Amino acid sequence: MMDKYIEKFNSQKIGTKILIICLILVIIPTLVLGIVAYITASTAINDQLDSRLTTQVNDMRAMTSNSYDLSKDRLNGDLNLLRGRFVAYGTPSISGGKITYGDQVVNDNFAVVDSIEADMGSKATVFQKIDNKAVRVSTNVIGADGKRAIGTSVSDAVYEAVINKGQTYYGTADVVGKKYAVVYEPIKNSAGDIIGILFVGVPEDEVYGPLKKEITTTKIGENGYLYVINGKGDILIHPDPSMVGTNPDAPFAKEEIANKDKVTASVAKLDYNWGGKDARAYYTYFPATDWIIIARVVPSDFSGPVDMLRNAIILILVISIGIGAFVAIRFGKSIAQRMENLVNLGRRVKDGDLAGTAKDLGTRSQDSKITD
Repeated sequence: MMDKYIEKFNSQKIGTKILIICLILVIIPTLVLGIVAYITASTAINDQLDSRLTTQVNDMRAMTSNSYDLSKDRLNGDLNLLRGRFVAYGTPSISGGKITYGDQVVNDNFAVVDSIEADMGSKATVFQKIDNKAVRVSTNVIGADGKRAIGTSVSDAVYEAVINKGQTYYGTADVVGKKYAVVYEPIKNSAGDIIGILFVGVPEDEVYGPLKKEITTTKIGENGYLYVINGKGDILIHPDPSMVGTNPDAPFAKEEIANKDKVTASVAKLDYNWGGKDARAYYTYFPATDWIIIARVVPSDFSGPVDMLRNAIILILVISIGIGAFVAIRFGKSIAQRMENLVNLGRRVKDGDLAGTAKDLGTRSQDSKITD
């Protein structure tokens, strides 16, 4: 293939060869330098974006951790108060099928739980273990019907952690349509058997409000923002309130959920296309709240300098080609004519025609004067 092009080049006139050589000498260095500059600039901008977004997501995880610790302090304080007020009556036990502290029956007795709400503004509940369920028997939680939510049960996840495993469970929950930071603690009788659960809930906005505001008001570039989903893909925090509570069930969200346990102490990056536009997500996972914290950006928002460089390279390349072509055409013809005269002269001398030597030299001299 290369031999074919070489043969074709050799068959060209001298002026055409000069034009081709000039253009090659102009285009190749300019193109190589341009490509190197473009790749270098693009890499630098991407590295800067990666560093910035990784730091920002890490900062959000640190703020989430701080807010979580504050919520635990608040919940533990209210839980200690609730427990202390019940224990003041005596040791918890089951008597007559009901939870009692000493001789104080808890079922349908709302004095203690109401005092917690009056003093601390928190929701409080006592659950009794009945068969394989934990059922509310005393609560200050008022349902949508305006009545106390007596007889409702805890979720399977809470039951497993608190009743079956004897753990204290921290998390978030929807209590009558409002989000709460919550804690569930096992109630044990004198023999150490778990007979129920103490619950305290603090309005989520009281402990996570500043963090939510920081997340929803942060803009990244022209179209980027922060948001939070849980392990099911439900959107928990988003700059657009209409998105909260929805689940887009998108492929990129599924990938983030699948990888969440791998990024509890790091930040992962994911490129994807959504709505016909390229996007990039930087995300991390905070297990204690089941939050996947995501920074979503549009790379084109940050590619302006690279695009300008690319356009400048194209412009320089076009100008260089134009100048190279002008120089080659302007002077190539003259150079080619002189070389052709010399070739003709050499042929005549070779053939013994010395008479034409002076004529050719004169022609060359005359051509030189015209050119000069």
